[in-house]
Amino acid sequence: NMGCPVPKVAIKSQAGSGLLKNPEKIYEIVSSVVKTVNIPVTVKIRAGWDNETINCVEVAKMIEKAYGGYKEINLRAMRLLTEGGILITCSCSYFMESSMFCDMIMHAAMDSHKKVQILEKRGAGPDHPVLLGYPKSEYLKCVVCRVI
Repeated sequence: NMGCPVPKVAIKSQAGSGLLKNPEKIYEIVSSVVKTVNIPVTVKIRAGWDNETINCVEVAKMIEKAYGGYKEINLRAMRLLTEGGILITCSCSYFMESSMFCDMIMHAAMDSHKKVQILEKRGAGPDHPVLLGYPKSEYLKCVVCRVI
């Protein structure tokens, strides 16, 4: 519930609707929950923090993008593959961390009733260096998988 406007929740503890001030924190929370449970996750939000900060569409897109779209496209691809088939899947979203990306591949494999091996993980080339201490700079991910 990220919609609670009660001041002691939203202002003092920066929870409830106070999270709408920090969409990246919402992403972190939702990503963590999605990685932890094997059931659908829903998020309750308000239109925005206040009348001047209406960002519900941005927040909703971020939440959805964090997982659902990637899983669906990989699930569909895995359903098309037979034993020995190779899937190369990539993400250029800094909202989708590497561990979450691999978890998403695992859940897509489970839902497609396929056993999948990760053969190789790749990242950015030398023209996109990763800045230590800034995980969002490691936004390019590529995983090569095989159905077994």
